Amino acid sequence: MSVSKDFSDYDTLIISLRERDIEAFNHLYISLRKRLFVLALYIVEHEENAKDIVQDLFVDFWENRIYEKINVSIEHYLYRAVKNKAITLKKKQTYIASAKRELPYSVFENGYGALDNNELSKELDAAIHQLPPMSSKVFQLHYINHLSYKEISLKLGISHSTISTHMDRALKKLRSYLQKSQ
Repeated sequence: MSVSKDFSDYDTLIISLRERDIEAFNHLYISLRKRLFVLALYIVEHEENAKDIVQDLFVDFWENRIYEKINVSIEHYLYRAVKNKAITLKKKQTYIASAKRELPYSVFENGYGALDNNELSKELDAAIHQLPPMSSKVFQLHYINHLSYKEISLKLGISHSTISTHMDRALKKLRSYLQKSQ
């Protein structure tokens, strides 16, 4: 017969986590996920992104045994980690928005094949083919095939934040490549 542990006691929670007690993890997840979500949502202002941040944090927390390396309270650590991840994502989103303004408008609205300038279209095509494979695929699905991040996530089986990372990488490299070719 299993004895129920009091995970509200911090020492019991830590000991149980170190023993890889999934009930301790579930207690932590259930007790903090909503508040962490609200914090992430406040910063990134996008529900799916906020959910991804919290989910990715908890997965990383459990799989990489981060709780074994924490020197402050777990709750404090998780709040700080969510805040940092959300701020990082917000910065990436701002960077992508600025990159969109710098790349040719028709790349994002009509697909690069619809550009009037045939030479620019060829340069952009060459730049896209120099991207890492996944970044290239994500970029093309979003800007050429006009799929949303959610559609790309379902199609490729990757999280919204991973898509954002690939888009950030692709836009940065494309901008650099196109600036060099001018």
